[in-house]
Amino acid sequence: MFSKIIVCCPGNLVTGGPELLHQFVHQLRLNYIDAEIIYYPFDRDFETPNAYKHYNVKVVSLSGIDKCDNNLVILPETGTKYYKYFKGCQIGIWWLSVDNYFGYAKKDSGFINNLKNLIKIFLRRKISLNKMQMMLHFYQSEYAREFLEKHHLQSIPLSDYLNVNHLINEGRKENVFREKIITYNPKKGIKTTALLKSRFPSFRFKALCDMTPREVREYLEKSMVYIDFGNHPGKDRFPREAAMAGCVIITGRQGSAANNVDVPIPDMYKLDENSDCFITDFEKLINSIFDDFETHTSIFREYREIISKEESKFKQDVELFIRKYISHYQ
Repeated sequence: MFSKIIVCCPGNLVTGGPELLHQFVHQLRLNYIDAEIIYYPFDRDFETPNAYKHYNVKVVSLSGIDKCDNNLVILPETGTKYYKYFKGCQIGIWWLSVDNYFGYAKKDSGFINNLKNLIKIFLRRKISLNKMQMMLHFYQSEYAREFLEKHHLQSIPLSDYLNVNHLINEGRKENVFREKIITYNPKKGIKTTALLKSRFPSFRFKALCDMTPREVREYLEKSMVYIDFGNHPGKDRFPREAAMAGCVIITGRQGSAANNVDVPIPDMYKLDENSDCFITDFEKLINSIFDDFETHTSIFREYREIISKEESKFKQDVELFIRKYISHYQ
């Protein structure tokens, strides 16, 4: 059992993973748990990003942490190399993704990528899965749960949720006029998106980049479709944000998108990028959505309902964590 929780977070990074780390500390502190956040690399000074200053977090430096077994230090799976700074503390790994631990999608594992992974372990840039046997594990996605189970690593859930900006009037604008725009995240599925853009020059594609979060949301609210091909390393936020903005979601079948827990949408909206019929299937589906958007977006009401309840699920996960690991709650 532990009396203090220290959560390690990459400094000056404003993405879904770091936000979840702040949300976790915030929720622990709301429950009167002694929880702190520390930013890495530890040889630099960081402040809490403006986007996260509304969360109740206490920032600590490495010198301010007692190296004792009453402290649980939680590292995201991408920061396991920092475990060496906390000798004497119990270490927990929070799997916010699977593929980002390896640096490549699991489907791309091969001799070269496996060799690179072994070299990083040898150079102590990450912890090996074998060495993790004595550590605690938490998973953000079903994809991660299945991975940990396969490697005989016991774990408990610590899910996530979208911040309130994406939940205001959830499910709204289903019936308002929308433009025939296909939005996408330019950081993912680059080859597939480039192929689609070249094959369908008459379709209007819009990359969601160089925008503020508010601008992204406003663009999604006037668009019909959001596509998300390529790797899904965890339960990604962008598809959920797009769904809450009323878009029809089309994904591939890689990573977390392959299961119906992390991306619980009908199979007809999950296209196999490696199929010979992919281009034809995409064209048919897009034209159907453009012709009857109201019917298609209404199919996503259940998905939006699931998303709207994620904060409650996260709070339940935190309560389970507290009961299991905090000494004075026994």
